[in-house]
Amino acid sequence: MRIILVYPLIMLLSMSTTSAQVSEEMQAADMTSADFSDFPELVSIDDLAFKILAPFVLDEALYITHADGGYRRLQPVVEGLSSTHYYSGKSPLTFFRKGVDEEGEEIFLPVGACAFPINSRDIVVCLQQRDGSYGAFPIDLSVNAQPLGSVRFVNFTPANLVVLLGEERAAIDPGKDVVTKFDTSKKTYFNFKVGAMYEQEAKMVFSNRYPFRGEMRILFIGYATRISDGTQSPFRVVTHYDRGPETRPFIAE
Repeated sequence: MRIILVYPLIMLLSMSTTSAQVSEEMQAADMTSADFSDFPELVSIDDLAFKILAPFVLDEALYITHADGGYRRLQPVVEGLSSTHYYSGKSPLTFFRKGVDEEGEEIFLPVGACAFPINSRDIVVCLQQRDGSYGAFPIDLSVNAQPLGSVRFVNFTPANLVVLLGEERAAIDPGKDVVTKFDTSKKTYFNFKVGAMYEQEAKMVFSNRYPFRGEMRILFIGYATRISDGTQSPFRVVTHYDRGPETRPFIAE
């Protein structure tokens, strides 16, 4: 079930829809989490803060290195954004799985990495599964990447999409984004629509209307779920609201 770009869909996106409601299957999953004693917590005020988006079920635990020389377990949320993790090392952020060596001793084996921008300390890590290993690409959450008073859509799918975001219409390649700014002095409403070729038919795969007001930011991440035969479908959206990068927790000396 591939989705590919079709430019006539720009016309489709400009048309009004009879309903702005998003179907159940199009909504982002609820955020749930489990508490681990080895969660990657803040060590230094300069640590990288990151949330994880995993559009699939992880069938194994993944770890990252810690400032004390040990390892800390990641806490992803399936089809949602995780709570904030922290990392004290340099780019790239490397993922590990547990294994054993020839003597039967526990070891940690690298299984993937995510390079992150050195000028940002707040990102979303979008995980990708690749035949026993993991890839990822970062979404920069700094105000340089997305200023206050803006809405941003990131295409985390393997397909080209046509997007209407407020007054902005754009063809978005995989891994690319579009940002729209709003007047923060008044409340407004904007349309967010996504069009694609889906099962050999041009259609709108997402449509909703949202309010926007004040010095806030909205981040939409579009992704495709994996189905039983390994292909990716349907299209889904995770939504994240904030008022800029998170304030770092107080660290007691």
